[in-house]
Amino acid sequence: MAGHDVAPMVIRAELATDRDATWATLTDPTLVERWFARATPVGPAGSAYTIDFGDADVMHGEILEVVPGERLVYSWGWGQTPAARRTRVTWELSPGEDGTLVTLTHDGWTPAGLTARDRDEHAAYWEGYVAALVAMTDEDLAGADA
Repeated sequence: MAGHDVAPMVIRAELATDRDATWATLTDPTLVERWFARATPVGPAGSAYTIDFGDADVMHGEILEVVPGERLVYSWGWGQTPAARRTRVTWELSPGEDGTLVTLTHDGWTPAGLTARDRDEHAAYWEGYVAALVAMTDEDLAGADA
């Protein structure tokens, strides 16, 4: 099946916030709800993680890796998707020119039995959510400067 693997979806954005503040926007449920959806607290690797978009659209996953200020990885599956059929979402933080570079990678499409079309549909949503994340941090900084 090599050569037919669905490539990962990767989105990069620079936030004007430092790494600690950026990390909080990805892990603090109150902040996550402002740009994304209602989420459970991020626990240690192996703990359950849920993102509730409302209208019965709920993502159930598991925290796979947590390196505070650097990397958050969790599995992603809609509804009661079995763990073996979930994809993987990775958030990586690194120094940016004027803040923090955030790299979002969503992969594992082929092992989950999904297609490039599935990836592209997710990418359209992720692009909007990442834009909302950038806008939120920009607004917060503008408010802090006022």
